[in-house]
Amino acid sequence: MKKSEWLLAIIIMAMGLMCMMVPANSFGGMSLVQFGRDAGKFCIYIMALIGIIIVIYFLIVKRGKR
Repeated sequence: MKKSEWLLAIIIMAMGLMCMMVPANSFGGMSLVQFGRDAGKFCIYIMALIGIIIVIYFLIVKRGKR
């Protein structure tokens, strides 16, 4: 794998770890329903951000090969 592919893989792994750890530590006093709702929003926003970064990355790589 190229260095850029390793970087992308590390970013995706970090996103997964953040989705598991940050909501668990931040929302300790909430009920289960509130926790699920807020953790879901957090993960969706992070996944959307990473998705945008991945699309931009592949567009840049595709233009570089032309």
